[in-house]
Amino acid sequence: MKSIPYFHYKRVLLKEYYAEDYERLKPIYEDGLSAWLQEWERYINTQYREAI
Repeated sequence: MKSIPYFHYKRVLLKEYYAEDYERLKPIYEDGLSAWLQEWERYINTQYREAI
């Protein structure tokens, strides 16, 4: 679950590509996942804002 959330080789969000697994694991890891996802979004926006 802890990989870069947006960079699948097919250029799809990982939670969309692995939707079934994501929904199954989400309740188990929801608190940590939310905090981690916010951290990654902040990082991506900071690092790649110019490229977007």
